[in-house]
Amino acid sequence: MNQEIDIDKNSYAYLKKIFNVRGPEVMCITREMMEEVLSAIKKHPTWPECSVQRAAIIMEEAGEVIREANHIREGHRDKAHLRAELIQLGGTVYRMLMIMDVLG
Repeated sequence: MNQEIDIDKNSYAYLKKIFNVRGPEVMCITREMMEEVLSAIKKHPTWPECSVQRAAIIMEEAGEVIREANHIREGHRDKAHLRAELIQLGGTVYRMLMIMDVLG
């Protein structure tokens, strides 16, 4: 995707054009990520103050995405497991972005 992105035009129409998705699909993904953030906060209410430790948590989640992608390639899993791990990764990244505003 080597296209210039105009941030001011960040809309469902743009997403539909680039990724061929509809607004409700984008909202569903966003909602699932926010639910993941809330679930993670309930399960792990505190996060490390160290940015390196927080980044390591993200890398651990990314490793789970790689594992699921390998399972799909090997024919052991379907895309549902990969999607679930991607939602978890997205939620974790979102949580780190939120916490950076508080902890730096």
